[in-house]
Amino acid sequence: MRKIITSVLGLALLVVAFLGAKSLMSGKPQAAAAPKKNITAVFTDTVQNSSIPIVITSSGSLVARNKVDLFAEVQGIFEKSAHLYRPGSFYRKGELLLRINSDEHRANLKA
Repeated sequence: MRKIITSVLGLALLVVAFLGAKSLMSGKPQAAAAPKKNITAVFTDTVQNSSIPIVITSSGSLVARNKVDLFAEVQGIFEKSAHLYRPGSFYRKGELLLRINSDEHRANLKA
């Protein structure tokens, strides 16, 4: 009994689907609406090329681009030099960076 009911329901579903598809295919296709032409106004201006000065304002701390670390391999007393030995000090080529007096260390070594 169940098999008969499911078979009849299946056939009815197929018939309804077939009729629905046939009615959809027989309908007249609607013509696509013609696109509206929108005319927009465009304003133009002539450009004169010129140089513009660049102004950059910034704040914060600076970081060295080419950083060099120096290590002393001798013991002694640090003597004053022409410049302060601090980060950011500028030295010219061949200029003495710092002077270390190693006389005391040498005397202790010989003793």
